[in-house]
Amino acid sequence: DQALAFVTESYNIAKIKFDEYKVKKPTTKQPRTFQIPGYTIPIVNIETSPVTVEMFPFGYLIPKGINTPNFTILGSGFSVPSYNLVLPFLELPALHVPKFLEISLPEFKVLNMPRNIFIPALGNITYDFSFKSSIITLNVNAGLYNQSDIVAHVISSSSSVIDALQYKLEGTSSLTRKRGLKLATALSLSNEYVEGKHDSTISLAKKNMEASIMTTAKIHLPILRMNFTQELNGNTKSKQAISSSIELKYDFNSPSLYSATTGTVDHKFHLESPASYFSFESSIKGEINGSVLSREYSGTIASEF
Repeated sequence: DQALAFVTESYNIAKIKFDEYKVKKPTTKQPRTFQIPGYTIPIVNIETSPVTVEMFPFGYLIPKGINTPNFTILGSGFSVPSYNLVLPFLELPALHVPKFLEISLPEFKVLNMPRNIFIPALGNITYDFSFKSSIITLNVNAGLYNQSDIVAHVISSSSSVIDALQYKLEGTSSLTRKRGLKLATALSLSNEYVEGKHDSTISLAKKNMEASIMTTAKIHLPILRMNFTQELNGNTKSKQAISSSIELKYDFNSPSLYSATTGTVDHKFHLESPASYFSFESSIKGEINGSVLSREYSGTIASEF
């Protein structure tokens, strides 16, 4: 109510300012009526009825004149005379605020919604790339195949006169849609100094979910050798369980620095959650032996809970 009274009062003050020009209001203007026909929105099948909107009468006032000044450029004989510009402006009609305001909204009728959405089949996509130079030759082949299963495959390899630049990378990912969803991914990398392999499987069914991840990596440099293994398994069967294990072994030997170090780290984690309780187990074991600047040292760590 206060907002409506503020708008009405502001409007009336503005109208009084316009009425000071004592311009007669036009009497031939009639209220205008706009009619929006009924329509139906496709796809979602929503039908609306026709809507009629009646607008207040409006029009224009007698234009108001504005005189522009004249000016002359001395010494050139160039001058611009004065002009009389006529600018129209809108008339503010009387604002009548009804005591009772009634607004009728159109009727909406929702028809049968489609239950199936059809997506067109995707064909096969392949990509080939090759690069050759006097130092290295690079080949890349990739493909996306949509048949009974969706399979993505990529192979990249290089040959070079420099052994460190030779490598082979191969990856495959497949999505199976039989009896739920199953995503399987395999990735492998081989190089003179670095090797790695990754395998993962994720299965989604109506009442169960399973996941397994296996990752191995090897680094064999002249002064550093390292082996890394990580494994993760989980499921949501009657006993929801997650188990993880990480193992790291390394050997660092640098005669020029008079330093050598060997060590191992082993971490295991297991979480099981039956219906009424859950159990948690974790263990960390580590060992290090070596020498720095011909000074020997060793250490161990063990923690279980």
